[in-house]
Amino acid sequence: TFRTGQAPACAENIAAPHVLRRRLPVSMPGGSFRKIAGLQKSCFYMKILIIGTYIIFKSEEAAAGGFTTGRIPMIRIAIVEDNTEEMQIMQSYMERFGREQGIDFVTDPYTDGDEIMEGVRAGYDLIIMDIELPLLNGMDAACQIREADRDVTIIFVTHNPNYAIRGYKVQAFDYLLKPVSYQAFEDVIERALKTRTENSKKYIRVRIRNGTVKLDTSCIRYVDVLDHYVCYHTSEGNITTKASMKDVVQALEGEPFFQCNKAFLVNLAYVDGMVENDLLVGGERIPVSRARKKAFMEAMNQYLAR
Repeated sequence: TFRTGQAPACAENIAAPHVLRRRLPVSMPGGSFRKIAGLQKSCFYMKILIIGTYIIFKSEEAAAGGFTTGRIPMIRIAIVEDNTEEMQIMQSYMERFGREQGIDFVTDPYTDGDEIMEGVRAGYDLIIMDIELPLLNGMDAACQIREADRDVTIIFVTHNPNYAIRGYKVQAFDYLLKPVSYQAFEDVIERALKTRTENSKKYIRVRIRNGTVKLDTSCIRYVDVLDHYVCYHTSEGNITTKASMKDVVQALEGEPFFQCNKAFLVNLAYVDGMVENDLLVGGERIPVSRARKKAFMEAMNQYLAR
């Protein structure tokens, strides 16, 4: 069952004539796209993560019936609170925030610090934790959590503002003072998610005539090479520099790029569809060599299944 969600205002319209009819924001808690039999032509459905919101581009073939397979990862949140009433408040705030922002969360409740230690391996993105807990207090639990996970965002909830100073030792993002208002909760969660998004960006430095520029890899649509020069085609314009395709491939290692042939490297996030041996990238057609077509299909499936 698919349910539509509201795409955020920051979502950009990506032109893709020929194949794409419209875009459809879709979210499926903990689920996966379903493959429907009868799809004859090759087509893809792109997902773009914007603080947890997925935009699925629906093609004309898809309208006739078909979705590519792929598991959607959710934003995982743990709430650690021993007071039942305050736990319910935090959960209701989280549900309201997700509903208003069009974001889906998986939220797991814990009642003590020792419990969250057992659940740390679940790979949480965010932990909202009371400090005054009966067995293992939140501060001690956070110290142990940091030994296992340096990236998870920790937000403390407490009656005592003096704990805020100690929170820096465990790299706590912020703290909420009880009783927690929804406005304070919304502000902290919004900033936490924004910070996680910004920190996940990767940049490369590209030499230009007057020096170097810092280029966000997520803005690169594709790269092409001609003689001894490469051109980075980005969402904000083109940048040409003297380099080889080998240099570019090494610089972008680990990012979702695929080398279609000797002259083109494409960002899979911008692939709108495929027509015969051409990829549609923002309305442009990028050729895929026959020898690389199967590898491209595999790379695209892996990207969509992330």
